[in-house]
Amino acid sequence: AAAPPSLTWRSVLQRVQSVAGNSQCGDCGQPDPRWASINLGVLLCIECSGIHRSLGVHCSKVRSLTLDSWEPELLKVLVGPRRLLGPGGGGGSWSPQIGLTPAHPVPAS
Repeated sequence: AAAPPSLTWRSVLQRVQSVAGNSQCGDCGQPDPRWASINLGVLLCIECSGIHRSLGVHCSKVRSLTLDSWEPELLKVLVGPRRLLGPGGGGGSWSPQIGLTPAHPVPAS
């Protein structure tokens, strides 16, 4: 059987951003994050996504909400009733101060 088609980037972005609490980067608070750490369940800005990528996929697996493909099953895990992202999800307990990053990242102005 053929694999189901991936969702379009607009669809992924709209669904993820519609979850309460997903309007800012989970590390630095910058508005309109476009990246996600899919194993930590946190949205990230471009600067913080680079920091997470440098940690390696064994610590933080980063995907772009607009550039990468998203399978419907993964999106269900991230934003469905048993979601990882946003308040009430697995990402609700993420704290950059005690998380994987050694220091709180500050995006360049």
